[in-house]
Amino acid sequence: MNIFTDAQLRNLFNSVRSTLRDMTEAGGRNVTRDLFGNSGGYVTKLSKNNKLLICPECGGAVTKEAYLGGSVYYCRECQEL
Repeated sequence: MNIFTDAQLRNLFNSVRSTLRDMTEAGGRNVTRDLFGNSGGYVTKLSKNNKLLICPECGGAVTKEAYLGGSVYYCRECQEL
C-alpha cells in the first residue's frame, strides 16, 4: 500500500535533491564545521540556532526530537505525517 501519490513522490524526490545540491554548493550546513573548523554556508531553517523554536513558514512551534544519535527539528503543522 502506497501512502503517497506519484506526484507527491516526485515532489519529495525533487525537494530532497535540490536541498542536497544547495547544501553541497554552499559548503555544508551552517550549524556544523568541517575538518578545518569552518562553518558551512547553507543556512538551515529549523535547527538549534532557531532559538525561539518558531516555524519561519507558519509561526507554529518547532518540535525537537532525538534521531540516530542527534536531533531533528520540524514543524508539526507544515510537516504532517
